[in-house]
Amino acid sequence: MQNISESGRVSYVAADPLKKIGWFKKIIFWILVLVDAINVLVLSIPNWITSVYHCVISPPRKCIKGQTVLITGGGNGIGKALAYKLAEKGCNIAIADIEWNAAQATAKDLQAKNVIAKAYHVDVADVDQIKELKKNIETDIAPVDILINNAALIPLLSLREGSEMEIERIVRVNITSHFYMTRAFLPGMILRKLGHIVGISSITAVHPMPGAVIYSATKFAVNGFIQALYQELRQEGNDFINLTSVLPYFVSTRKDLTEAVNLRFPMMSAEEVAEVTVDAMLRNEQIVSVPRYNLLLSAFLNTLSLPNQCLIRDYVFKEREARQVFYKEKESSNAD
Repeated sequence: MQNISESGRVSYVAADPLKKIGWFKKIIFWILVLVDAINVLVLSIPNWITSVYHCVISPPRKCIKGQTVLITGGGNGIGKALAYKLAEKGCNIAIADIEWNAAQATAKDLQAKNVIAKAYHVDVADVDQIKELKKNIETDIAPVDILINNAALIPLLSLREGSEMEIERIVRVNITSHFYMTRAFLPGMILRKLGHIVGISSITAVHPMPGAVIYSATKFAVNGFIQALYQELRQEGNDFINLTSVLPYFVSTRKDLTEAVNLRFPMMSAEEVAEVTVDAMLRNEQIVSVPRYNLLLSAFLNTLSLPNQCLIRDYVFKEREARQVFYKEKESSNAD
């Protein structure tokens, strides 16, 4: 493994040239691969039966009553809606938000639901504040059982817009914070053999949004992070830790954002996203889109050629038209 601290100080050493494999070894190799593939088909039969069964009869939902949930960005929007929904399930809620007043107001409302709820003023891009947050939650409530990485910046910025500082801030809040938060709380979950980590990604993770290039890239990263971590934990034997990646369509949260984005299809409410997210958590689903059919739609679009995908974007979703309207309004606003 590369020593990161020595990067740039230690000379690059090239790997040995690849050796050519003879035809006999190639045949043996592909025979073994074929045998393994057949083995996988046999082993997958129970999984297919279970999947078909669950298409008819819904799988049981787990009970999370009494568990401690940490929601970043829980003062407003999706985070706030999730806090209310999980409080209804009997969870104790820790709300971490840089908007202190909003976090306090949400926590106060939740306390009326006979659960423990506490607000924490935290910048999720600051690793030292995250370490302090962990200590405070464990002192005030209990160790975190469910971590929901929800906090995000949603700027409508082309790659050529904004300063380098703004770009770095977006990346740190939208994805680096997921690394820091998970590193802080995952070890305790493994020790207790109980835990669930939820990453709030976006439909832009599978359907990137023009005019929000950096945001789309960070949401790709959130989804990739959850998928990679799932496989890592599974292969380590820690598959009792559940992971869920949530890909919502555009959500009506901030007033300025809803007024700026001219979408052909209507936005969703934060409550709709929270409903599907919590249901996916209770079913231990690894990935879910909101609405649920969006993943299938995106998978279908990706089977098309790029020119045909672009035609659908331009004539069905009307993204080009919406983008032109947005920039005309932006130029008009700047002129005023």
